[in-house]
Amino acid sequence: MTKLSDVMTAQMKTDADNKEQLTKRNNAKDLLADIKDIRNEMVARNYPFQVLSNLIIKWEDKLK
Repeated sequence: MTKLSDVMTAQMKTDADNKEQLTKRNNAKDLLADIKDIRNEMVARNYPFQVLSNLIIKWEDKLK
């Protein structure tokens, strides 16, 4: 039985890898946006938000 990975060209594999990385990056950006929204709500209510801020900074650095 022939596997798909056996018949894919190098360019096809590269394109698939790039698409996967882009999807992961977009998901991380969406996650950061959600966390920032929650942090902003916490700030408005005077809840401590430093833990969320540290998490946001960590993931923003990973996305650079």
